[in-house]
Amino acid sequence: INAMKGPERPLFVCVCGDLVDTESSFHRALASWKKVMTGWERHLVFDQQVKDFKQVWSRLDEDIPLVCLCGNHDVGNRPTAKTIETWTSEF
Repeated sequence: INAMKGPERPLFVCVCGDLVDTESSFHRALASWKKVMTGWERHLVFDQQVKDFKQVWSRLDEDIPLVCLCGNHDVGNRPTAKTIETWTSEF
């Protein structure tokens, strides 16, 4: 993206949800790797996924805004005040 110049250079970049894959409100629909993890372990994975996401996108040139939309893996199928607060504090 950074290498794009002139009229091909984007005015912004949009990431359309599911920035992470550790949202734990899916009850019975959890992936098998999530079922064996405790809450604190999922938090560690979440923290690392957020760190990785930010590291990758920090390389985007500053003149190209990054727009992040939340997905169900970010805030859950039924967002709560807590999941929205976590989302807004991280992204």
